[in-house]
Parts: sequence; structure tokens; C-alpha cells
Amino acid sequence: MRTKKKITVATTISAIGKIKTGGANVVNGLYTKLSEKYDIDMLYAAPVYEKKSSIKITDGLTEHVIPRSKETDMCIKQLEQKCKVPSLYDVGLSYYLDKTPLFINSLVNSIKNSELIIIDRPFFFPLVQMYANGRAILHRSHNIEYLYRKSTIPQNEYSINMLDYLFQLERNCCNACDMNFSCSETDLNTMKNLYGTPVSKLRLLPNGVFCSDNKFISLRDRKKMKSTFFKSNYKIATFIGAPHQPNVEACELIYRIAPYCLDTLFVISGDVCQKIINNQKPENVVLLGRISEKTRKLLFAVTDMALNPMYSGSGTNVKMLDYMSMGIPIISSLFGARGIMDISGIKIANTEEEFIRAITDFNLDQYKETIINNRKMVEQEYDWEAIVSKTLKTIESFM
Repeated sequence: MRTKKKITVATTISAIGKIKTGGANVVNGLYTKLSEKYDIDMLYAAPVYEKKSSIKITDGLTEHVIPRSKETDMCIKQLEQKCKVPSLYDVGLSYYLDKTPLFINSLVNSIKNSELIIIDRPFFFPLVQMYANGRAILHRSHNIEYLYRKSTIPQNEYSINMLDYLFQLERNCCNACDMNFSCSETDLNTMKNLYGTPVSKLRLLPNGVFCSDNKFISLRDRKKMKSTFFKSNYKIATFIGAPHQPNVEACELIYRIAPYCLDTLFVISGDVCQKIINNQKPENVVLLGRISEKTRKLLFAVTDMALNPMYSGSGTNVKMLDYMSMGIPIISSLFGARGIMDISGIKIANTEEEFIRAITDFNLDQYKETIINNRKMVEQEYDWEAIVSKTLKTIESFM
């Protein structure tokens, strides 16, 4: 006999990832915490090569892996070729999801026993609206999808039509859903001003981390770990990211400044490494590629500083919360620090020259108090325990 109310979640991002940063980390953290109070039925529209399966993540959270059909995948690839964009799987899903009846049937069956539906990003909105049958629909936004795509997609006849479609889709989603959660105040204001979404339908739900998973490393322990695993006088500067264009642009900046910071080893990890041109790599830049969670924690324990030279995109950078919770000093652009409540503990650099100066002048000992304060702020404002406790009342009102 079911004792907890059930929520259906439709998402294009798996809650199970090897690297606990970015979208996978947020999806995992939010719904893992919510599953303590509700039964979460997560329907993940997976790539065509994955196998259909159901994975129990917690007692209350099950991820149903539902691969796209070959026909859907072929149509998405054709859309990507016409728009000259390498990755449009999520937008393409909203175009062609009718060609994956397995997902539709799974969604319909899940909704039958649910009290509430959450769509992660707007792409499933038309489908969910069709089968909601009076149930409340909540929209969790990662960023303003239309503006993000507009800033990264080359303009041609097909991409302009696709952007027009995305604008209408996101506007309809924001205005028709019962509530919109966004990770930043900036994006909430954009929903209000760009789409005319009523303020009563807007709520802040920040990206977060589990501080219990990110051990805080004091300066003393950081120096000890570095001397144990790294026999060199190099300063270590870290950047980690998924293969999104804003991350690629950040790595391009690192390539440009690295030759001016020869006492620093720049370590880039994550799938963004797949997008970087290796033959232009400076000698003091190392590309690790995708790394395990164990390797990530070791890297974050020995690094001197984390870099976040971001200048485009939307939402907030989850990697910043990982850095802050583990006690890593941060050098970031002001844009890269967007959405962080208090940026006084972050060294801001907005130009290449400012990044070079900040890295050259970097002294780990100057950050002893800063990293402690950053950790406290993350614990109080960005730990999933704190975030979900503030969100439960809103969710409960729609059950």
C-alpha cells in the first residue's frame, strides 16, 4: 500500500551521472531530497543507444530510462544538420516525440497514479499538457532556453524557424503551467518581462549541492594533499564542464591566457574536452576528459584555484557551488558568479588581462577565511536540505 503521494517527472537529463556537476547533479540532488516525502517517478528520455530499464535510486526515487526511437533520432539528426548545430536533442524531442510511442505510453501510465507532474525544462510541455487531465503541472527551468539557444546557434533559415518555435513553446509553458521554478532571480525577471508570466507563477528554486558529499578541505590539508600527490611547484588551476558552448568559450580563454601564466598548470576536465582543439593546446594545459567521482574529489582536493571565465549562457553554474563547498578559492567573471547570493568571497576578473593578473598574483594563504565563509554560505543557502525545505510548501499546495 502506497503511503506517499506520487509525482511524475519528465526529463531529458539522467539523475545518474559519473561527474557530479551540472544538470545531472541538480536533477539527482533535487529529486533525491524530494523522494524523502514523495514517490518520484522519473521518466528520462534517453539516447537511442541506451537500454530501457528502471533504476531505483532511493526508496522513493525511480528513474525509468526510455530510449528515443530510431526514427526520432534520425529526425533530430536531420534537424541538427539543417540548423548547423551539433546538439539539438532536447528541442528535437519536442518536435518528434510522437515518434517515440514508448515514452508517451510510459508517461500516460505514470500520470494515472500521480498527484502532480513536474517537467524539467519546457520541452515536454505540449505532451504533458495533453495528458495531465486536470493535474497541476510545475515547470523547473534550468535557464531561459530561447535566449540560450539564440546566443549559441548560427542564424539560417532553419535555425530562425526553430528559434521561433522555441520562443512560442517556452512562453506557452511558462504561462500555462501552474508554477515555474527557476534557479536565478535574473531568469525569473526574464520570464516576467519576455513572456509576460505573472509573478504569482514564479518561484526561486536555486541549484544546489549535497555538502555532505563535498568534504571541505582546509588550506593546511590542501597543501598536504598537493605535496603528496603532486611533486611540482606549479600552481594548479582547475576548470570542469560539460560540452556546452559557454564552457568551450571558457576553455578558449584559458588557452589564450595560459602562455602568460607559466608557473600555473591548467587542468581541464569533463566532456568539454571533446570540443577543444588539441593541436592548439599550450604546454601548461592538461585535458583530463571525463573523470570519475573519485578522481573529481581528488582533483578538487589538490587544486589551488578554480576558474570560471564564463561570459554567456543562462541559469547558474553548479560547479561554483562544488568549488565553494570544498573550500577551493575561485577566480570568476562577474557573469560566471551570477546567481550566487554573496560573491564577496570570489575573486572577480572580467578580462583576459584581469585573469592573468589574478592568477599570477594568486596566494593560497590569503584565502583562509574566505573559503570558510564560502562553505558556510553554501550550507545555509545552497545545500539541498535547505533548498527543498523552502520549496515543499509550494509543491504541497498543488497536491
